[in-house]
Amino acid sequence: MGQLERYKIFTILQVFLPKSAFKQVAEVDNYVTALSKKRQARGHLKDGTDMFNYLLENKGGDALSQKEYEGNALVLLFAGADTTATVMIFGSYLLCKNPEVAKRARDEVRNSFRDSSEINATNVSELKYMLAILSEIMRLYPPGPSGLARHIANKAGQMVAGHHVPYNVSSHFPLRHVQHTSH
Repeated sequence: MGQLERYKIFTILQVFLPKSAFKQVAEVDNYVTALSKKRQARGHLKDGTDMFNYLLENKGGDALSQKEYEGNALVLLFAGADTTATVMIFGSYLLCKNPEVAKRARDEVRNSFRDSSEINATNVSELKYMLAILSEIMRLYPPGPSGLARHIANKAGQMVAGHHVPYNVSSHFPLRHVQHTSH
């Protein structure tokens, strides 16, 4: 609910949405807060490889605030499930509508590997046509509901596209609109 409160949207939405919707949002917030505090309590682990370890690393002495840590935790915990499903659904739809594209992608995969043991992240990154298809799927049907908010945490503000943006200002760019503009 942090974003809803920050933008004063919470008050407006209360009129239109059932109370149960806000209860679910609060439950997610509570879950993420408890989980992130539990992981924070373990601290930075020398040999840690989870993403939270990088958030706790504190390079440069500029540690995240509790709200920033929890916001990042929310993204890390929930960013992969629905987004992957969305790309798979719209990818299947587009490939069914464009069988020649599906055939070319299938041929690229089949001609690139002798057997499944050769399929790994490094080798898949060489599948240029398939990666182009995935990029186009995500451009046409962004897997998230909207772009992520960006928050200026530097007390001096920050330069963005040649303009000074003051401290504590947040911006939000809807991905669908950004990815469907002509310029």
